[in-house]
Amino acid sequence: MICESCGAESHGISASIGICRDCIESKFDKHKDRLAGIHTSVRRDFGLQESAPKKNGGSCGKCVRECAPDISMTGYCGARRLGVSGMISASGPRNAAFATCSSAALDSISCTSARFTCNRGKPAFFLGKGGSQKPSGNRISVSYASCNFNCLFCREWSFRERAVIENLVTPQEIAEMIDDRTFCLSFTGGDPATQSDHALETARLALDKKSDLKICWETNGSENFEVLREMISISGKTGGGIKFDIKAFSPKIHFALCGVSNGRTIANFRALAEASKKPGAPAVVASTTLVPGYVTPGEVWRIAELISSRSPRIPYLLFPFSPHFYLNDLPRTSEKHATAALEASIDAGVENVRIHNKEDLGDFEYMP
Repeated sequence: MICESCGAESHGISASIGICRDCIESKFDKHKDRLAGIHTSVRRDFGLQESAPKKNGGSCGKCVRECAPDISMTGYCGARRLGVSGMISASGPRNAAFATCSSAALDSISCTSARFTCNRGKPAFFLGKGGSQKPSGNRISVSYASCNFNCLFCREWSFRERAVIENLVTPQEIAEMIDDRTFCLSFTGGDPATQSDHALETARLALDKKSDLKICWETNGSENFEVLREMISISGKTGGGIKFDIKAFSPKIHFALCGVSNGRTIANFRALAEASKKPGAPAVVASTTLVPGYVTPGEVWRIAELISSRSPRIPYLLFPFSPHFYLNDLPRTSEKHATAALEASIDAGVENVRIHNKEDLGDFEYMP
């Protein structure tokens, strides 16, 4: 693909973006409207709000989008709308949310954070209760069908198609799934930032039913700080964990890939990392997807330096990219790219870093 700005040719330029990483960084003001338009088009394809509404209506205030829709209008995520008495669930019933819930035996699932939060096998890092016990039982996963980012490389993009009435579920209904075999309750998505009231209420009801349940979160980290503080408190008390998926360190690259600033995510990660140093804190894990051409080893070094500056023992997971969604013309992350990113993380001072799912690496070589 040839960069439409500078004419450079590279396998690390997606036609969906049309601009190389260097031009996004050096000429961001020139290209910002074009990049925003790409995300608007993607949102339109799925019938979602094209931008965060700012109509001087009621403010949601739950995440970085700071939506202020008119009456009956949904926010950017599509999960919440303005009712007569304030922001409510867009799904109809006040306390219901669009989510898919599943229960599976721990031995049959692949949890990216388990070795760090559950002491399964020989973890490189562990915080929380039960560190000497090998976990058994089931994990209940709550995957929300909404997100406040618009990642062009989203692995779970099909969540947009799961916001249907059949997937409406209340906190009470999820809590009823808890039994003696349930080891942990995990919130993911989409992103739980869009349904934080629902998730926190679900967690409280679940703990009322089984007090030794671990509560975990996988999030893009864009919640408001009050929500994050409650997440930290609940996961800390239960010996659970919080995984932040840090898409990029550069706010310009982050905007190009996700359609939003990463300022809230970076600030929240710093706060989470500081909180992790205190007794009774949750396990903290960070992750990044190695998008060819855009999330380079240098970009990973900056994220890793952020991690190590707070605590070098915080685990960092590097995910291979696979072509899908709107970046389906990019190659798979190469072994060379992944190895360089791994070395960059170590050089930045992170002690616990690994490439997750190495079998997904591609054999096509390109400049990482």
